[in-house]
Amino acid sequence: VAAAPAETISHADIDLTTKAGVEQLNRRIETKIRGLCETGTPGVVARQYEQQCRAVALAEARTKARIAIAEANANKARLAQATPASRTANPGA
Repeated sequence: VAAAPAETISHADIDLTTKAGVEQLNRRIETKIRGLCETGTPGVVARQYEQQCRAVALAEARTKARIAIAEANANKARLAQATPASRTANPGA
């Protein structure tokens, strides 16, 4: 998942099909964006830049996160359909 151009947030170790996994990904996104956008410079202009940077990066990251979550759920559904145990539990599948 991208937080900003050329920045990625790893999620291979997270189960995005669970609420806890999605929350963990969201925390990673917010932490990464905070670090990317923080200027460490006092003043109104710096604060405005940080806010704008966070808004843009968060919108992009959330879009990519939704795609990753949808793909994880689709893969889980395909796997469930392909396993013999699911065919026994769901006759006719």
